[in-house]
Amino acid sequence: MRNRINELIQTLGVSAYRFAEQTGITKNTVYLLKNNPSQFPSSEVFDRIISVYKVTPNDIVEWYPEGGDQGATDR
Repeated sequence: MRNRINELIQTLGVSAYRFAEQTGITKNTVYLLKNNPSQFPSSEVFDRIISVYKVTPNDIVEWYPEGGDQGATDR
């Protein structure tokens, strides 16, 4: 599983700084998630992103089979 925060931020057309401000998630957490796709967001982070941007969990994380090629499901 990997987080898709970087792609979500790009799709939304906002900066990481603006994303942090709008969601109330700390800048450190946003940058950690943005720069490290293997970092899994907490349930609180999920809730804040979903609540603010009206997205689904699939917009935030992507699952791929264990041992599978995570790039195979990239869009």
